[in-house]
Amino acid sequence: MWPYFAVLSILAVLSLAEARDREPAHYGFIAALIVALFSAMRFETGYDWLSYDAYFRRSRELFDDPQLIINFILGRDIGFALLTVIVKSLTSNVQVLFIGISLATVAAQHFVLSSLTKRTAVIWLAYFGLLFISAQMTLLRQNIASVIVLFGLLLTVRGRVWAGTGFAALAATFHIAAAPFAALPLISKRRPHPFFSIAVLAIGAIVLASGLNLLPQILLTIEPLTPSGIAARLQHYAANAAPPALSLSGMAIMAVHAALLVLLYLLPSREERNDPAIRIALWLLLGQISAQLYLAGATDIWARTMIVVTPWSLASLLRLSLVSSMKVQLRAVCAAAITMGAAGTLGYYLTSSGASPLVPYHSLLQVSFGHYGDGRQRAIDAWVSNHPNRKEVEQTLRMYEWYGVYPWKPPIRRERRLSTQQFRRGTPSPQRTEVKSAAGDEGVAVATSLVLLRAWEAPWTLSFLASLRT
Repeated sequence: MWPYFAVLSILAVLSLAEARDREPAHYGFIAALIVALFSAMRFETGYDWLSYDAYFRRSRELFDDPQLIINFILGRDIGFALLTVIVKSLTSNVQVLFIGISLATVAAQHFVLSSLTKRTAVIWLAYFGLLFISAQMTLLRQNIASVIVLFGLLLTVRGRVWAGTGFAALAATFHIAAAPFAALPLISKRRPHPFFSIAVLAIGAIVLASGLNLLPQILLTIEPLTPSGIAARLQHYAANAAPPALSLSGMAIMAVHAALLVLLYLLPSREERNDPAIRIALWLLLGQISAQLYLAGATDIWARTMIVVTPWSLASLLRLSLVSSMKVQLRAVCAAAITMGAAGTLGYYLTSSGASPLVPYHSLLQVSFGHYGDGRQRAIDAWVSNHPNRKEVEQTLRMYEWYGVYPWKPPIRRERRLSTQQFRRGTPSPQRTEVKSAAGDEGVAVATSLVLLRAWEAPWTLSFLASLRT
C-alpha cells in the first residue's frame, strides 16, 4: 500500500508549503495533477474494474443499428451509456475509458475548486484520504455526476441559477443519486436559518433513534418515474435496505460535516453570509447530515453525496476572509491535522477486510514492463468472500466468463462499418451472438438483468460499503 501513502505524503508536503505561501495557486495545480495521474495510471486496481469492463464489452457502437443503440442507451443511465457508446466506437480498450474519466473529472473538479479559493492543495489532501477510493476507484458514474453537479453549483454562484439546475439534471443521466441536487440552485437564494437547521437535525436524530427505515418507501415512490434499468436498481436497493444504524466511521464522517456546518455559520462576516457559495455549502452540509440521520442505513446514498459536499464545503471555508488571513503557523497546524485525519482514514480503508482489490496498487508503468498483476483475481476473491447470495455469485461469474471479463479474453471487435443498404434497412453489423431479452432487444432478460445489476454495482460497492459499516 506504499504508493497510496507516497502520494498522500507528497500532497501533505504541498499543503504545508501552501500554508506558508501567500500566492499558493500552483501548489493546488500540482496536487490535482498528482491525483489525476495516480488515478489514470491504475491498471485493474479498484472495485469497479470488472463490472465496467463487462458493461463496456456489452456496449453498442455508433456504427450499429440505430434502434439497437437507442435501446441500449434508454435502458440505462442515459448519459453514461452514451459516453460508453462513443468511446467503444473509438476503441475496444476499456482502459481508455478509465483514463479519460480520471483525467477529466480531476481537471474539472480542480477548475471548480480553484474558482472558489486559491488554496486547493489542502482540499486535494483531504479528498485523497477521504474520497479518492470511493470517487476514483469505486463509484465511476457517481464521480462523473458529482463533477457535473459541482459545475452547476459554480454557475449558480455566478448567478446562472437555471443553468445550475440544468447541470444537476444532466448529472442525473449519469447517476440517479445526483437528481436531488437539481433543487439546490433554486433554494440557495436563501440562507438556511440556524434554528431551521437545528430543528431538521433534531427531528433526524429522533428518526434515527426510533429505528424508522424511510429508504424503501422513498425509493419505491421514485421507481415508477425512472427508466427500466434504473428502476431495477432502485427496487434492489429498496429490497436490501439495511436497518437504520450508524457505524463508528459513519459517526466520524457526520462529526466532520457537523463541524464544517458550525464553522460556516459562525465564521463568515456579515457580508460573507450573503455569499452564494457559503449559502450553498450550508444547504449541502445540512442535506448531508440529514441523509445520515434520516437514511442511516443507506450508506450507498450518503457516501455518494459526499463527493460533492466535502470538497465544496472545504473550498467555501477556505474562501472566508477570517480563514484566509490566519497566521502561517495556524494554517500549518490545520494542514497537519488534516494530514493526520487523511492518513488515518486511508489506512482504515486499505487495511479493511475487503481492500484486496486496492492493494497492491498496480500501474500501467508495470504493465509496460510485462507485469500484468492479479487485479481481476483479487477483485473476484474479495467480492465472492463478501457477497451473501451464492446464486447471484454463480450467475455473475457465468456472465463475466461469457463476456471474457473473468477469466480474461481479448474483446471481440464488431464490424465497424455498415453498407449504405444495411444502414437504410436498419440491419445490424455482424457481431457475436449475445444474451437476448424475452422482449427482444430492449435489454437483458429479466433474470440476466438482475445479474447485470449485481455485476454493475456489487463488485465494488458491496466491499466498500462493508468496510464502512464495520
